[in-house]
Amino acid sequence: IDPNNADIIWAGTLGFRGVYRSVDAGLTWEKRTNGIVENLQLTLRGFAIEPGNSNVVYAAGDIDLGKRTWYNATKGVVYKTVDAGLNWQAVWRGDNVARYVLIDPTNVNTLYVSTGIWDREAANSDLAANIPGGVGVLKSTDAGATWTTVNNGLENLYVFGSLDANSALY
Repeated sequence: IDPNNADIIWAGTLGFRGVYRSVDAGLTWEKRTNGIVENLQLTLRGFAIEPGNSNVVYAAGDIDLGKRTWYNATKGVVYKTVDAGLNWQAVWRGDNVARYVLIDPTNVNTLYVSTGIWDREAANSDLAANIPGGVGVLKSTDAGATWTTVNNGLENLYVFGSLDANSALY
């Protein structure tokens, strides 16, 4: 639900069937997928709407690479739109599920992404060496143009929880 306008709701689907936007509190939906290149492998996990600007939306998801030993392998993606979903552009691609995007309410150019989930295997995992892989927490200070990992102190890079406004993991 858009915090700027409660009538606007975003929904993403499992096994990419689309991104949908409602402007009438869910009575009707419009598919908005232009620029999203994945086909059946994409599952959208979360949306973040820029405070004060409902046209800027980030969508986080995972790209299913198929079954490994126990779980499916996955890569991650974060898409961004600046025109309320009419057009999307990937602003991050990496080796694990992108779960949640947090926009810093005091500076909308600062973003955080948590990556990982318990029932998916990171694409960069080395199962033969028993190395789990992962990405951890990502940070951008330029509205998603570039990203760095901010993992100092994390012992596990599967951060499948959310991030709160104080950047605490839960």
